[in-house]
Amino acid sequence: MGLFDAFDAAGTRRGMWAGINVNNQALGQIVPIADAAKQETFQQATNALQGGLYSLGQGYDTARAEYGAARDMYAPFAETGLRGFNLYADTLGANGQAGYDNAVASYRKSPGYDEMVRGATDAVARQQSATGSLASGNTLQAIADRGAHLANREFTGWQAGLAGLGNMGLQAIGQQAGLTKGLGDLATNYGTAQANLFGQSADRNIGAINNYTGTVGGAFANNAAQNSNLLLQGGRAQDAASGNLWGAMLGGANLLAGGLGRTGGLSNLFGGSRFTIDPNESWT
Repeated sequence: MGLFDAFDAAGTRRGMWAGINVNNQALGQIVPIADAAKQETFQQATNALQGGLYSLGQGYDTARAEYGAARDMYAPFAETGLRGFNLYADTLGANGQAGYDNAVASYRKSPGYDEMVRGATDAVARQQSATGSLASGNTLQAIADRGAHLANREFTGWQAGLAGLGNMGLQAIGQQAGLTKGLGDLATNYGTAQANLFGQSADRNIGAINNYTGTVGGAFANNAAQNSNLLLQGGRAQDAASGNLWGAMLGGANLLAGGLGRTGGLSNLFGGSRFTIDPNESWT
């Protein structure tokens, strides 16, 4: 039985190496499959990132253009209002004598100013002419006073108009400022959205790497455990076979020794007394 057990151990070792080969082949199939899945996830993440950035960029460009167009609509009101405000400041002397002189000159160049003064002085001249005192000094002074009084009265109204222009410009500039802030907020949100897209893409890639590492690492660990178990079983079978072989050999030796004892030694095996030497026999 021991000898046959040794043959069985050889079969066990062959089965062991066959099992190890099967495990290694399975491992060789798992690794490329896991790598392909990882690469597919990478590609999907890249496609999603590119598509998201493209759509986000289109939306940002469209919104930015709309903000710019809306802001431009307020530009004429803002510019006119700013000129009115600056001229109003000149009338108050805020920009010095040069600014005040500029305001007076602008007032005198305003539409209808000359016609208004001419009409007022002509009325005084006609009145004085009717009384026969047109050329008198009093008439000339009256004409000058009338013109100055009228100019001062109308100047106040003109100045109020400049103040109104300044307020209009201020409101227009306020609207532009709001749109500019909106454009800034839009840019900030655009940057944040981009960062989120990149973060999501990175998360997907990291997840793919973790899945790949877990799958491949687990496969290698399982392969190592299975192969170690097979090697352990093979080693035990080898040890058992060696013990059985030695046992068989020793058992055979014991049987041989026992048989010799029962037959009276080696001489009995080969014919007994035929090989006995007589000490008295002469050999000469």
